[in-house]
Amino acid sequence: MFQSNRIVKIENLESLVNLDQLYISHNGIERIEGIPAKDKMTTIDLAGNRISSLDGLDGMKVLEEVWMNDNQVSDWHEIDKLSPLTALHTVYMERNPIWNDPDEPHRGSPITEEDDVSIATVETVGCHAHNGWP
Repeated sequence: MFQSNRIVKIENLESLVNLDQLYISHNGIERIEGIPAKDKMTTIDLAGNRISSLDGLDGMKVLEEVWMNDNQVSDWHEIDKLSPLTALHTVYMERNPIWNDPDEPHRGSPITEEDDVSIATVETVGCHAHNGWP
């Protein structure tokens, strides 16, 4: 939809009240904001931007897939923000700064014991988070 442009801010999409998928990868976006139809969004592709925080995905109750590879996420606590998204089953985080941190305690282990979101082994599945999957 809006892939591979020079978009730096998600805006002026308010009229798209039935939007359920948003593909806005490979731009210059730094923040997740201005997302319309949060209650209908099932897939959001934000890969290849400059995003460092997962703030802005809150309230997306039916969100199933998040593509965040090739961004600037450097803190595993950002992944914890996905815990309330109970429909979420796949999160792509390859080639973010967290990808290269061999000392990170969450690498290849559950994010927290009480959360349903866990990170599968980074080396084998590329840092995909699975919610409710073994």
